[in-house]
Amino acid sequence: HFSTLRNEKSLLFSNISTMADLKKKTFNFVQVVSSAMIHSMEVVLQSYRVYDWRRSSAGILDMSCFIRATKRVGFPFTMQEIKMLATEFRYPSDHNMVDYKKFLEWGYPQAKDFVPTKMHESVRSS
Repeated sequence: HFSTLRNEKSLLFSNISTMADLKKKTFNFVQVVSSAMIHSMEVVLQSYRVYDWRRSSAGILDMSCFIRATKRVGFPFTMQEIKMLATEFRYPSDHNMVDYKKFLEWGYPQAKDFVPTKMHESVRSS
């Protein structure tokens, strides 16, 4: 998927330890992907939708699916960083679920243009 971009990660990212650093790392990754692809944010979002079988407007995944989707996208996060993000973006009413919409909007504010309010409407229009 984005494996060719992994080679560039050492130039863009360093060891991360804070949420602010993770936000910057997320933003930088999406910027690199955007320069390589026309509809990059849609591709990133689709990597999460694959695991969102509910197709609800909530945009949530269970913890293990969030981890798989984040790895699948190719974000250059360590497992510890992914777990940190999963904890930070836990769904309020179910702590085993992660709000991937909020994660994407947090890490890349322009994602709000791509992350529809009702996820199922976007899937139908695809």
